[in-house]
Amino acid sequence: RTGWTYGPVTQSCVTEQVSNGYVTYYFICADEAAMGVNHGDSGSGVFVYGAAGDTASLAGQLFAGYNSNGQMLTVTIFASLNNIQSEFGLIPATLYGN
Repeated sequence: RTGWTYGPVTQSCVTEQVSNGYVTYYFICADEAAMGVNHGDSGSGVFVYGAAGDTASLAGQLFAGYNSNGQMLTVTIFASLNNIQSEFGLIPATLYGN
């Protein structure tokens, strides 16, 4: 929904508590980044760019955000690829382009 957004990873492997007003969820060993996301962005890939900006590596999957600032959520919570793979095994990937 947001399109491309970016920001630094601010915390790694922290327990996050997120409430929707009815239920409180606890996410254990989640990573956090300071980037703007919006409702509907959940499930998006989170990437880390190389130093030269010409490569990118999959770092995880976005699943929540909080600290609402108008319409945009300013703190993004994502599952790291390492944690995903520890639960589900290696993730097969297809690379496109060069």
